[in-house]
Amino acid sequence: MKLILWTQWLYLADWNFIPIPFIHHLPLYFYVYALVLVLTMAVFLFLKIRGTAPRVSLSDICLSVTAVIFVLIIVLQTSGQQQYLMQLKKNYQGTTADAKRKRLFPYFYPFITYTQAQLKGHHFHGKILTDLKPNEALEPYMLQYYLYPQVDLIDEKRNPNCLVIFEKIDPEKQVPKNFKIIGYFDRYSLIAVR
Repeated sequence: MKLILWTQWLYLADWNFIPIPFIHHLPLYFYVYALVLVLTMAVFLFLKIRGTAPRVSLSDICLSVTAVIFVLIIVLQTSGQQQYLMQLKKNYQGTTADAKRKRLFPYFYPFITYTQAQLKGHHFHGKILTDLKPNEALEPYMLQYYLYPQVDLIDEKRNPNCLVIFEKIDPEKQVPKNFKIIGYFDRYSLIAVR
């Protein structure tokens, strides 16, 4: 049972195998297989020198050992993945969609619910202002998704009558004079309307 619990670290959702998949620009698999092959050849040569080497060729032994190690890694990785997925199921089973979003996005999702509450009952054409880079962060896209249709952040050609400022240094400086700040989420995020 301890071996099964130990394999949990072999699977992380963001990586294929373990948290450090590359060492000096080479995958960890390279080092594992190289070590196994070197040790196999060393044992084979030691047995050959002693005269007790098996009648099988060195290449057949290396291929067999590599196949066994490969299968073992796949079994351990699959076991880790299964444990990871069972833990997710246990964590999220029986929770509402809102609770799941709050758990997945502990800082970001409360900002969305705050924005929706501040703009309740109105329809705005908005603009997102953020220091986050859209090609490196999901939040700008998620803002568009979760706030639509209450705030249309997609059509940038329209003149905005709402500013959604999220994770911006000195957000007050980004608010034009013809806009009024209606709510501060924190010192980096606020909402303003025309």
